[in-house]
Amino acid sequence: MRIFLGCYDIASVLSGIAEGLKMAGHDVTSFVMERNLFYPTNNYDIVKEPFLESKIRYQEKKIHWRIKLKLQKVDSFFFRKQMKKITPRLIDEYDLFIFFWNPWINEQDLFPLIKAKGKRIICVQLGSDVRYVSAYKQEFGVEVNYWEKHFHLENLNEKIRKIRVQELFADSIFSVPDQAGLLIRGYHHIHIPLTNIEKIIFTIPDREVPIIIHAPSRTGLKGTAIIIKTIERLKSEGFVFEFRLIQNMPNEDLLKELTHADILIDQIFLHGPGVLGTEAMAAGTLVATRFFEEYKHIFNPPVVDIKPDNIYEKMKHILMNRAMYKELQLQGRDFVEKNNTPQKVAEKIMNSLSIKTTEYQPSFFIDKFLLNTEQKLSKEILRLNKEVIRKYSPLYTNSPSLIQRNLI
Repeated sequence: MRIFLGCYDIASVLSGIAEGLKMAGHDVTSFVMERNLFYPTNNYDIVKEPFLESKIRYQEKKIHWRIKLKLQKVDSFFFRKQMKKITPRLIDEYDLFIFFWNPWINEQDLFPLIKAKGKRIICVQLGSDVRYVSAYKQEFGVEVNYWEKHFHLENLNEKIRKIRVQELFADSIFSVPDQAGLLIRGYHHIHIPLTNIEKIIFTIPDREVPIIIHAPSRTGLKGTAIIIKTIERLKSEGFVFEFRLIQNMPNEDLLKELTHADILIDQIFLHGPGVLGTEAMAAGTLVATRFFEEYKHIFNPPVVDIKPDNIYEKMKHILMNRAMYKELQLQGRDFVEKNNTPQKVAEKIMNSLSIKTTEYQPSFFIDKFLLNTEQKLSKEILRLNKEVIRKYSPLYTNSPSLIQRNLI
């Protein structure tokens, strides 16, 4: 099958799935609009960066996020104008399109064109492309004041439009619960593909003085402030360990740190383990991360579940009873080899095209989501909501609760 993968390699997921599909014998083209700074050695078939980014590399610079956002919008406008010209040829060349984060032009413009040609679409949702901070806070009851400011300023209408178009046109959707608060349609669990498992040395150091590492990509979203407060409290109570806060380190160097570490504190808000947590499991490091136990019948990794209200007690118990957690470390590598090889993840992606049922059936948006007092959905979004509900949850098409909450 001729398969197109684009357009952002978030957490190296795109390149990992591309590798697995190539191993399965498919004719694959990987297309990205920017290289992943944490994975500089990843190879792609096509790298087509927007003009300003290619010239001044503003994504790497420490500039105000509002300025960076304006530069992105200018780049995006001219880039998408250019890509529209070659869209018909791209659609003709491939049988299946797998999109990560964003396609080369807006979903509402592109997806109807792809489906009109009888081609298939898979959408892989990877985080803030679909996660909405208010929905997350309402659904999981967790305070989000620590999250970076721009997450609180995102446009709800734009985010819902993106999701509804995916739900209407995609043949299958992959996501995880913490980012699916606005979803109506069922979806599959996305496993993180690791292309470097054979390079990760499995070892359990078992030091008398353990090394604990925390390596956030975003300190707010990962809960770094809470994690550091917990570390300082434990140290003040006499617990002996070495703590390393690692930031902006290329993945190859970070892997070396993982193989020498005893414990990784990954994140306390989002559905883990992510890439780093998965690599840590492969290395034999004990992983402490947020894990939604209510979904363990779908996804049940050998990790310690931590969240803002229990991280102190959980870390204290680990430090006092490290031998009790060795079994989790031993199980980690086996779990990764069974679920996270590029071949396994690619196989699951392709199998989703022939499976009618999905692993997750989201209900929060239909049952409980509330708009903030200053928010109002546009007529277009109200129409899209109703259209997706009619297709995937028909019993709620004229729900009084949805009408009362101004969602249809």
